[in-house]
Amino acid sequence: MGDRSVEILGMSFDVWVVLGLLAFSVIVTLGANWLVARFRHAMPERGRAPGPILASVVWIVLVTATGLLATRYIERIDNAWIGYLAFGLGAFLLSLLRASLYRPSPAHAEALSSYLVHNLLYLLVAAILYLALAWLTGHPAKPLLLIPLFVSALLPDLDTHASPLGRLVPFVSRRLEAWLGHGQELHTPAAAALVALFTAPLLFLTNAQVWYVIPLGFLSHLIVDTLAPQGLMLVWPIARNRYFLLGILSEPGGLAERRLAAGLSVVLAALLLVVDWGPEPAPPVAQLSYEQTVERYYSLRGRNRVFARIEGSWQATGRRWGAYLEILNATGQSFLLWDSFTGEMFTAGHAPEDNFYLSTINLVTGEAVRVKPVEVDLENERLADALPLVYQMQQEPGLLYIYVSGDVITAERLHTDYAQTSLRKVQAQDTGQYSLRHLTAAEFIELAAIEVERADLIITATYATSPTGPTATPLPTFAVLP
Repeated sequence: MGDRSVEILGMSFDVWVVLGLLAFSVIVTLGANWLVARFRHAMPERGRAPGPILASVVWIVLVTATGLLATRYIERIDNAWIGYLAFGLGAFLLSLLRASLYRPSPAHAEALSSYLVHNLLYLLVAAILYLALAWLTGHPAKPLLLIPLFVSALLPDLDTHASPLGRLVPFVSRRLEAWLGHGQELHTPAAAALVALFTAPLLFLTNAQVWYVIPLGFLSHLIVDTLAPQGLMLVWPIARNRYFLLGILSEPGGLAERRLAAGLSVVLAALLLVVDWGPEPAPPVAQLSYEQTVERYYSLRGRNRVFARIEGSWQATGRRWGAYLEILNATGQSFLLWDSFTGEMFTAGHAPEDNFYLSTINLVTGEAVRVKPVEVDLENERLADALPLVYQMQQEPGLLYIYVSGDVITAERLHTDYAQTSLRKVQAQDTGQYSLRHLTAAEFIELAAIEVERADLIITATYATSPTGPTATPLPTFAVLP
């Protein structure tokens, strides 16, 4: 569990960081309460010690949430311990200030605490049921669904004007209260079924998850009420007999409800650590093996432009990299990739001699193309004698690019290429023998003055199948010296 992370409010945190901040918040809050209580005990005229437990629980949650947000920024500074020290000192001072300012009257504090604990119990049960279902079904929980879930968990008390929903919509609660007269008709499975029926159109407007949380929250309220001595009218409207399970919740907000709320909070915290949050994950996409990807490229080569999303590392430096590039060609199990932004070409694959080692590659098919390869043999001539064909190809409509490859035997010395992270375009073989690999037309023109004993060249031009005119940049002209 040491390396497990948890998603909270769309951010990823290590579980131990969350638990550590929670423990720190509890210690700081209770410690501040104790110090203020001791101080006020020595000076009773200053007032009463800090109020009910629920106020401290709310403060603990706020400190924990603030700490989680702070860690996102503290870890970015060089001396992180200074940031954590400042946060800890600030949290302690603010906790002392809160404890010293909190002075509710005893009667009001006790009534408020009982009221909140009683209604919190419904929300805890609803949240536990929802998260348990999400965990068992393997679906991620959605934070926005907690809103209809909690509203529906408080919905059975709508006929009481003192309930949370009754305070929000008093005109509705008073009409229901006058009509039903606290007959507990809303606290029945039949009422839950009616709620599910009336909210069924949400299935067509949203999705099934939005719909099912409403009756789920309603039923969670009924589950809590079955633990009270007054019970529920389970078979209403057939009969008005009341049934209960244990009858342990004899007093709203009493000691039994407080203990049950504390136990349910522990269960909820455990579920929060195991349940995923967020949208449904995308269905898995079947990935081709590397060999299958190579075979697929060969089936597309010469008929379509082929692009690739790649990830991997450079063989020379080990640096990780990824990009979206065009595949110009393939030799064996290695691809020749072209970076249109830098103009660089490099080989990529799984072979040690490749410039780039591919971890993943996904092919994307582009527009249809027509490839025109032409062989040119020269003997005791200059490379310039092949240029008329290059210029002719360059004038044909729809041209995308031209590349020249081949073997050359010459008495002149060519500048060879020893690049580690790009294609070696001019390679020396034996004495006076060179290999040209995918020279652009402009690069080939730069070598046009070289006189060769023999040259076996392949000039390859690629054209779009819907030509609208020349698309390549005009090539520089070569002036043959007298």
